[in-house]
Amino acid sequence: MSLHMKYLARHPGVTEVVGIDGIAKAMEEFSEENPSLNLKSISQNVDMDQWTGEGISLLRGDYFALDDTKAGGKFDDVFDRASMVAIDPSKRHEYDNIMGQLIQPGGNILFVRRIPLHVVRRMFGNYTRAWIG
Repeated sequence: MSLHMKYLARHPGVTEVVGIDGIAKAMEEFSEENPSLNLKSISQNVDMDQWTGEGISLLRGDYFALDDTKAGGKFDDVFDRASMVAIDPSKRHEYDNIMGQLIQPGGNILFVRRIPLHVVRRMFGNYTRAWIG
């Protein structure tokens, strides 16, 4: 979880922020560090834990088991902050396929990367319009 999510949740031009992480401790720490968001755990199960607060929802679970139903719908925009460092390179194509299912047609991905740009372009060339090194 990152401070970017708090900023976006408070931004007047953003309707809702959904954060996804595989580690429950990251969600707990984010909630403790950002009490003004009033995050509360609303469901805990094997597939996906969910927390909700003011303008923000957090999902904890396996990204590779995520679909638009579990995510609460398709996203207009995605801010991906360095997720590739946590994903085995052999699963990056699967990550790309899932992202394609989660984003609305014509949606945007702002991808903050920590992998070579040519890898990002090969994976997300159809979706991404902005590149941040």
